[in-house]
Amino acid sequence: PCVHTVPHQGCTPLPQYILVIIADGQVTNERETVDAIVYASNFSLSILCVGVGDGPWRTMEEFDDNLPRRKFDNFQFVDFHQVCRHARNLETSFAHAALMEVPQQYNAIKKLGLIGKQVRKIPLPLSAPMM
Repeated sequence: PCVHTVPHQGCTPLPQYILVIIADGQVTNERETVDAIVYASNFSLSILCVGVGDGPWRTMEEFDDNLPRRKFDNFQFVDFHQVCRHARNLETSFAHAALMEVPQQYNAIKKLGLIGKQVRKIPLPLSAPMM
Protein backbone atom coordinates (compact mmCIF):
# COMPACT_ATOMS: atom_id res chain seq x y z
CA PRO A 1 0.00 0.00 0.00
CA CYS A 2 1.02 3.58 -0.63
CA VAL A 3 1.01 4.23 3.14
CA HIS A 4 4.47 2.63 3.36
CA THR A 5 6.02 5.25 1.11
CA VAL A 6 4.65 8.40 2.77
CA PRO A 7 6.93 8.47 5.84
CA HIS A 8 9.96 7.92 3.59
CA GLN A 9 9.44 10.86 1.22
CA GLY A 10 12.24 12.93 2.76
CA CYS A 11 10.09 16.04 3.15
CA THR A 12 10.80 18.73 5.68
CA PRO A 13 9.38 17.44 8.97
CA LEU A 14 5.96 18.88 9.76
CA PRO A 15 3.90 18.28 12.88
CA GLN A 16 1.32 16.16 11.05
CA TYR A 17 0.76 14.73 7.60
CA ILE A 18 -2.63 13.70 6.27
CA LEU A 19 -2.74 11.09 3.54
CA VAL A 20 -6.00 11.28 1.57
CA ILE A 21 -7.06 8.10 -0.22
CA ILE A 22 -10.04 8.11 -2.60
CA ALA A 23 -11.47 4.58 -2.75
CA ASP A 24 -14.08 3.24 -5.13
CA GLY A 25 -14.47 -0.32 -3.96
CA GLN A 26 -13.40 -3.15 -1.70
CA VAL A 27 -10.02 -3.75 -0.11
CA THR A 28 -8.16 -6.40 -2.12
CA ASN A 29 -5.63 -7.44 0.53
CA GLU A 30 -7.02 -6.90 4.01
CA ARG A 31 -3.98 -8.18 5.98
CA GLU A 32 -1.57 -5.97 4.05
CA THR A 33 -3.83 -2.96 4.47
CA VAL A 34 -4.19 -3.52 8.23
CA ASP A 35 -0.41 -3.86 8.56
CA ALA A 36 0.07 -0.61 6.62
CA ILE A 37 -2.39 1.32 8.80
CA VAL A 38 -0.75 -0.02 11.97
CA TYR A 39 2.72 0.80 10.57
CA ALA A 40 1.61 4.36 9.77
CA SER A 41 0.71 4.86 13.45
CA ASN A 42 4.46 4.98 14.17
CA PHE A 43 4.58 8.38 12.47
CA SER A 44 2.83 11.74 12.56
CA LEU A 45 0.60 10.51 9.75
CA SER A 46 -3.19 10.50 9.68
CA ILE A 47 -5.05 8.62 6.96
CA LEU A 48 -8.32 9.88 5.54
CA CYS A 49 -10.07 7.41 3.26
CA VAL A 50 -13.02 8.73 1.27
CA GLY A 51 -15.32 6.11 -0.23
CA VAL A 52 -16.79 7.34 -3.51
CA GLY A 53 -18.03 4.12 -5.10
CA ASP A 54 -20.77 1.78 -4.05
CA GLY A 55 -18.58 -0.16 -1.59
CA PRO A 56 -19.23 -2.26 0.32
CA TRP A 57 -17.60 -0.20 3.05
CA ARG A 58 -17.89 -2.54 6.05
CA THR A 59 -14.15 -3.32 5.98
CA MET A 60 -13.22 0.38 5.86
CA GLU A 61 -15.51 1.04 8.81
CA GLU A 62 -13.75 -1.78 10.69
CA PHE A 63 -10.39 -0.16 9.93
CA ASP A 64 -11.74 3.11 11.28
CA ASP A 65 -13.04 1.66 14.52
CA ASN A 66 -11.35 -1.66 15.35
CA LEU A 67 -7.58 -1.83 14.89
CA PRO A 68 -6.27 -2.04 18.47
CA ARG A 69 -2.58 -2.55 17.51
CA ARG A 70 -2.29 1.08 16.39
CA LYS A 71 -0.46 3.55 18.59
CA PHE A 72 -3.28 6.04 17.97
CA ASP A 73 -6.50 6.22 15.96
CA ASN A 74 -4.86 7.29 12.70
CA PHE A 75 -7.55 6.22 10.20
CA GLN A 76 -10.77 8.04 9.35
CA PHE A 77 -13.22 6.64 6.81
CA VAL A 78 -15.89 8.84 5.21
CA ASP A 79 -18.59 7.46 2.93
CA PHE A 80 -18.99 10.39 0.56
CA HIS A 81 -22.41 9.34 -0.72
CA GLN A 82 -23.73 8.88 2.82
CA VAL A 83 -22.57 12.40 3.71
CA CYS A 84 -24.20 13.76 0.52
CA ARG A 85 -27.55 12.13 1.31
CA HIS A 86 -27.85 13.84 4.68
CA ALA A 87 -26.17 17.20 3.98
CA ARG A 88 -27.79 20.60 3.84
CA ASN A 89 -24.48 22.13 2.84
CA LEU A 90 -22.36 19.51 1.08
CA GLU A 91 -18.99 21.22 1.42
CA THR A 92 -19.40 21.95 5.11
CA SER A 93 -20.79 18.51 5.91
CA PHE A 94 -18.01 16.74 4.04
CA ALA A 95 -15.28 18.89 5.61
CA HIS A 96 -16.69 18.18 9.06
CA ALA A 97 -16.91 14.42 8.47
CA ALA A 98 -13.44 14.25 6.91
CA LEU A 99 -11.57 16.38 9.45
CA MET A 100 -13.43 15.73 12.69
CA GLU A 101 -10.75 13.40 14.13
CA VAL A 102 -7.71 15.50 13.15
CA PRO A 103 -7.49 17.45 16.45
CA GLN A 104 -7.53 14.23 18.50
CA GLN A 105 -5.00 12.65 16.14
CA TYR A 106 -2.70 15.67 16.47
CA ASN A 107 -2.94 15.52 20.27
CA ALA A 108 -2.10 11.80 20.21
CA ILE A 109 0.85 12.40 17.85
CA LYS A 110 2.16 15.10 20.14
CA LYS A 111 1.67 12.99 23.31
CA LEU A 112 3.43 9.99 21.72
CA GLY A 113 6.40 12.13 20.66
CA LEU A 114 5.99 11.27 16.97
CA ILE A 115 6.61 14.77 15.62
CA GLY A 116 9.95 14.76 13.81
CA LYS A 117 10.59 11.08 14.62
CA GLN A 118 13.36 9.44 12.60
CA VAL A 119 11.84 7.14 9.98
CA ARG A 120 14.78 4.80 9.45
CA LYS A 121 14.58 3.30 12.95
CA ILE A 122 11.22 1.59 12.36
CA PRO A 123 11.25 -1.61 10.28
CA LEU A 124 8.54 -2.20 7.73
CA PRO A 125 6.05 -4.96 8.57
CA LEU A 126 6.71 -8.30 6.87
CA SER A 127 3.92 -7.88 4.33
CA ALA A 128 5.20 -4.48 3.17
CA PRO A 129 6.81 -4.25 -0.26
CA MET A 130 10.50 -3.45 -0.11
CA MET A 131 11.64 -0.44 -2.11
